[in-house]
Order: sequence, then C-alpha cells, then structure tokens
Amino acid sequence: MKSFRQLPVFFALMLSGWGAPVHPAAEVPCSTPLAWRIGDVPATAELDKSRFRDKVIAAAERWNEAAGRSLLIHDEERGFPVHLSVDERQEEARELNEKYMRLADKRAELEDKSNRLEDERERQEALRAAHSADVAEYNRAMAAWNARVEAADGRLSRSERRELEAEQERLQAEREALGDREEALEQAAQDFSDQLDAYNQLATRSNALLMRINDRIPGAPTDAGEYNETIRFGADNQPQEISRDIRVNFYYNKTHLEVTLTHEFGHALGLEHVDVTNAVMFPSYTARADADSVRLHEADIEALRELCAD
Repeated sequence: MKSFRQLPVFFALMLSGWGAPVHPAAEVPCSTPLAWRIGDVPATAELDKSRFRDKVIAAAERWNEAAGRSLLIHDEERGFPVHLSVDERQEEARELNEKYMRLADKRAELEDKSNRLEDERERQEALRAAHSADVAEYNRAMAAWNARVEAADGRLSRSERRELEAEQERLQAEREALGDREEALEQAAQDFSDQLDAYNQLATRSNALLMRINDRIPGAPTDAGEYNETIRFGADNQPQEISRDIRVNFYYNKTHLEVTLTHEFGHALGLEHVDVTNAVMFPSYTARADADSVRLHEADIEALRELCAD
C-alpha cells in the first residue's frame, strides 16, 4: 500500500522588516507625551481617513495601556504625521492575502483528511492483523482435520465437512473485503497526494508573488512601514528641532496594518527591535490566518519598562 506523505509545515509569509529610528530620540524617553496626527491618506486607499485614524488610535493606545499613562496623544495641530502612502504593491498585497487565506483553509482541510486517512490505515492494519490470525487458526484447523482424515482413512462426517467448507467461505469473503478496503484506501491516498501537490503549487505561487511585491518598484522602500526621525542641531550643538513621521507603504491585511503602526510607534518612543518572534517589535511580521487581534508581547512590555525607567 502507498505510504502517506507527511503534510508539510505551512509556509510563512515573512513580510519586509520595519524601519528602525534614524536617530535616537532627543528627549528623555517617556518624559513627555509624543503628539501625532493623521497625515496623507490617498483617495485610492482602501481605508478613508476616519477608518485609518481608528487604526492609528488603537496602535497608540496599546503603548499607553502598557505604560499606564499617555505616551502618545492625538493632536491634529502639533502632532507629527502618520501617513498611509500605499503604492501599487497594495493590490498585489491584497491578492497575496487572499491566496494566504485560501491556503490556510486548504491546509485545515488537508490536515483533517490526513488524520482521517491515518485513522483508516490503522483500522486497516488492525483488520489485516485479525485476518492473518484467522488464517493461521484456519491453517491449524486444516492441519488437525488432515491428521484426522489420515487417521480415519479419508473418512469425515458430513457435519465436519460442512464446518470446514463454511470456514473456507468465510475466510475467502473476508479476504475479498480486505482487498476492497485496500483499493479504496489506495485511491484515497492518491487523492490526498494530488490535493497536497496542488496546495504546494499554490504556496509556491504565493511566495513568488511576495517576491514580486517587494521588487515591484525599484528604489521604493521595501519595508511595510517606516519611522523617520531627523534632528536639527543649533550652533551650541544642542538639539533645536526634531521632525518625525511614520509612513505605511503597504499592508497585507488589517492585522498587518495594526502591527505595522504599533511597531512604528514603538520606534517613535525610542524602542529598538527585540529578538522574540511573536513580539510586535520583532523586525519582521509572520502572517497568520488566525490572527484577528494585535497584542503586545511580554518582551515588548519589558522593553518599554526598561526604556521608561532610564
């Protein structure tokens, strides 16, 4: 019987890393709230200014709640701008996200089929073992009957002969039923293999699309988002003016957008990247179909505590 191929680990869409601060923040970290405002939002964007503002507010509030005070405040007059400057990669990013969701659904379906096939194979092996035991018992009975026949000069009673024939018929029917089950299981395994091949082909095409998105615009930022900070120094070499902005270049889904905004706000506060994969301040984002909310990781919160304690 054909062996089952193991379902591969679901490919991860590793999205481009976020930009780190150009310069360290000039103020004492966490001493003064940073004011932000909504910047440019193109008319062609999927989100209008109102809905984009809601996402930005939610991102800022995650850090405020973690700190237990206002680190980021909304001020449309004095705040630094947060731009949604999505480019032509956005449409392909949306297409990639749709492919990713289909892959997630297909993966769940294939995992279920893999489990059911494995259960069926175990049942088949148990039936085969039971059949082998029945055959062995039948062969022992045959040997006993033959010994009796030989001892009785070929004479068997009618009832003994009927009993032996009935056992032969039962074992033959059992053997045929096992053969039918083997054939059905083989076909199910082939169907599963074909679907697995289709799944892997879709995963390959999705990864190729991801590469095209990142290479679409020569010279364009490859990061999904970026935080920029410029400090102008006076004659006394002291900071005179600090200009900041956050820019979202593209996003794959609403969760990715929220993670990007939260990540860039972390940089605006003065946080660096952390080496914990599931943290918001990790330098890249792994798309997950089951991720419908954004939460700060303990590593993010600990980094904030250390920053604000300085």
